Amino acid sequence: MVAWESEAFKDLDKVEKGSKLYVSGRLRNQKYTGNDDTERYSVEVVANRVVLVESDESLSYEL
Repeated sequence: MVAWESEAFKDLDKVEKGSKLYVSGRLRNQKYTGNDDTERYSVEVVANRVVLVESDESLSYEL
């Protein structure tokens, strides 16, 4: 997940492995050539909203 704004991760220190998150944004596909000259692909989630849905007080950050 990619989020460029610092607000995206404010107070998300409560997130731990297994936490449930709601993430909205867009997917960004990239094609690149690896060290072994093979074409490789990656997909990133560019987040504009992250919500911790497991806690009593859901945290929401708009970018």
